[in-house]
Amino acid sequence: IDAVGGIRVHVDRSFVDREYPAEDEIRVRTISFESGEQTMDGTTALIYARSRHGNNNEGSDFARAKRQQKMLLALKEKLLSGSTLISPIKMNRIWDVIETQVTTDMDFADALNFMKLARGFNKTTAMSLVLDGSPDGFLQESTGAGGAFLLQPGTGNFDSIRGTIENIFESPITRPLDAPPGVGTGSAASAIEIQNGTWHAG
Repeated sequence: IDAVGGIRVHVDRSFVDREYPAEDEIRVRTISFESGEQTMDGTTALIYARSRHGNNNEGSDFARAKRQQKMLLALKEKLLSGSTLISPIKMNRIWDVIETQVTTDMDFADALNFMKLARGFNKTTAMSLVLDGSPDGFLQESTGAGGAFLLQPGTGNFDSIRGTIENIFESPITRPLDAPPGVGTGSAASAIEIQNGTWHAG
């Protein structure tokens, strides 16, 4: 994130986390975020993604997962932006970071071509599925023996979840609010093509 000069993230809800780990990982400190569009450096983005005790409905693992997805999408947009791709300095910084985290046989030129190809990815047609206990989610929250926090299928069994996953490319994930969990709103044809990019046949 620092290598590309920060990312722009829209914070949906303001929240305060009074139990965020301090640098010594023993004590805690208070962090907060205001709603709205913000530019985040690497440190701020990491805090935003890791916070797990925020108020205003931002203290659940589901809320944290959504923040992490939002941050990764913002990073993707910045990585694939024209200002990044035409900057040799930024590209070298990015490559230096990638080499410490990822094992690949791609060289720098291959990575550049891959990033240019990824620019054509249409995020409006991307599908994602989050299993959570939101009002229109697939799960419902309950309390078990000894006060254990439980998540159970909203319909009482796993059929709707299983059906959605098995047909994830045939029907949209979204559904009308008055439909039972797991019921899609239609169908859309999708095609998957797998190609062998190696020198070995098969």
